[in-house]
Amino acid sequence: MTDFATMLVPGLLQTMEYAEAIMRIGGVPDPEIGDRVVARKRRQERLQEVDYAAFIHEAALRNVVGGENRVMRGQHRHLVDMIREGYQIRVVPTEARAHPGLSVPFMLLRFTDRTPTVHVELAMSDAFLADVTEVSYYSAMVERLSVLALDTSNSVHRIEQIAEKR
Repeated sequence: MTDFATMLVPGLLQTMEYAEAIMRIGGVPDPEIGDRVVARKRRQERLQEVDYAAFIHEAALRNVVGGENRVMRGQHRHLVDMIREGYQIRVVPTEARAHPGLSVPFMLLRFTDRTPTVHVELAMSDAFLADVTEVSYYSAMVERLSVLALDTSNSVHRIEQIAEKR
């Protein structure tokens, strides 16, 4: 499973405070937020069961979410901790050249018993793409991101630099 996020931290990597703030920004009704945050937490708990990698554009780490630096500092610490625990989380720096992946966040899902699928997030919904041509396009994007992104060590350093400025 490979995740790419442009403007927000991927849901599987969000702290509960960050997730709640994103949901409020997105207009999720207050009575629904608690259940959605719990559901997200449950999905995160299963993350160690899959081969997961994430590419996060640096812009997502610089956006102020929650209106308080506390939320972002906590999110930054969480990402650094996850990288140190062995998760493959890599930052795509702002100085990297523009590439097609900048246009939309996506998740490339690879399975042992069926063909790959791409999950694309849209403003009000999402889509699953299984067409071979579309999956190949997103697979090529993952390869390009692998070249553009910082390695995990430098990603930790970049995240810490961003956090220090908060």
